[in-house]
Amino acid sequence: MKLFKVGVIGLLANLASGPALAERTDILFQAGNWTVEGVTTDYGAYFCQATVRGPDDSFSIRPLADTTVRLQFLSEAWEFGEGDVANVQVQIDRKPTRTFAGATLLQNSVFVDLLDLGASEDFAREIALGTTINLRTQAGVDVRTYSLSGSAAAMRFLAACDAAAIPDRNPFD
Repeated sequence: MKLFKVGVIGLLANLASGPALAERTDILFQAGNWTVEGVTTDYGAYFCQATVRGPDDSFSIRPLADTTVRLQFLSEAWEFGEGDVANVQVQIDRKPTRTFAGATLLQNSVFVDLLDLGASEDFAREIALGTTINLRTQAGVDVRTYSLSGSAAAMRFLAACDAAAIPDRNPFD
């Protein structure tokens, strides 16, 4: 009888907690290995991001509401703890290398925030015209290279994505 009570209490606790929230992603555009996605967060915020995917890695760029642009370099080969940071270098083709202090390392990702709107626009333009983007350590050692093939169309669509209508997910409207 005691085991039955414990089971009922556990079931009631699960029901009371409600359904788990999850991000919803809609593919808005595809070109080669690039996709532009509209993402609705657990809290109803909506943003667009462009991503190029490889077999076990990806590179994403997404504008944030405050005009910051966030770059995400992801690899299944990495395992970072919470609160880890590093100084990293990023280079597109043979353009000048950019150094970013305090990049956030979390789980399988390196996050770099471009805080200056002008620099963000220049960087997006270089991505659109580039063929590869290299992530390096502060000392300049290559960590990962991502293809930018197909990025021109993806960057054009990403720029227009802010003005696009948010997909309606309620079929009863």
